[in-house]
Amino acid sequence: MQERRGVIDRFEGDLAAIVFDDNQRLDLPRDQLPRNARAGDAIIAMFDTDDALVSIAIDAEDTAARKARVKGLLNDIFKHKPE
Repeated sequence: MQERRGVIDRFEGDLAAIVFDDNQRLDLPRDQLPRNARAGDAIIAMFDTDDALVSIAIDAEDTAARKARVKGLLNDIFKHKPE
């Protein structure tokens, strides 16, 4: 089994667009995600040796860490405006 981490980028109708940390993208039916899944959630996807998706789980701790990192970057950008 291979673990891949990424983020639910957005929903497009009945599809979820997932972007993995290696910038690969996977579109899959929304009903294959956990019910509480939202755009911006970090996920852990497990694939078998044939690269078939086995499971997807939301990683709440990683979601919070990623949101904090983005918030910090935005604060830095808007705090240090060029004059």
